[in-house]
Amino acid sequence: MLAKQAVQEAKLGRHFPEGKGSEYVNVAPFINAIFTALGIIRFVGLGLGDRSLYIFGGIAMLIAISLRYMGIGLNQAARRKPLGKK
Repeated sequence: MLAKQAVQEAKLGRHFPEGKGSEYVNVAPFINAIFTALGIIRFVGLGLGDRSLYIFGGIAMLIAISLRYMGIGLNQAARRKPLGKK
């Protein structure tokens, strides 16, 4: 939505204030917190002896762990400098 607005304003010759395009909310910690909370269900299922809760919670915990590692990997790739440039 901001990109469309920026293109339209550029066509009209208007410029938007600095920083407007970089204002965003990082939702990754919230997503990880939700999946981690679902992972707690695994331990509840273990305590209650409910196999379906145990499996569901285990899957949610694995998703949270994989999203965390993917986020770390993508963040590191964005910080790398291109080869040949100093």
